[in-house]
Amino acid sequence: MIVVQTAPDEFLVAGSGLTITPSKDPHAGEGIAGIASVEEGSRAGGEWKTSRVLNGDQTNQGRDLFLPARAFSILRVKLYTIPRR
Repeated sequence: MIVVQTAPDEFLVAGSGLTITPSKDPHAGEGIAGIASVEEGSRAGGEWKTSRVLNGDQTNQGRDLFLPARAFSILRVKLYTIPRR
């Protein structure tokens, strides 16, 4: 697995046979974090090319990333954090 941060709340995740559950930094105060969007695709010539957009059924309603065991996948993942009041 390889994870590359491409923006403050955006990552490229590549690998196979993984389940990833993102969480918020415990030192950042109270709140919740989750997956805002996931795109499967590739990079060619420095540009991201989306082959499909994953929905809530494929991300456990924005809680988990699943990379199948028998296939190599590259995902572009955007996260969110909502502070508690």
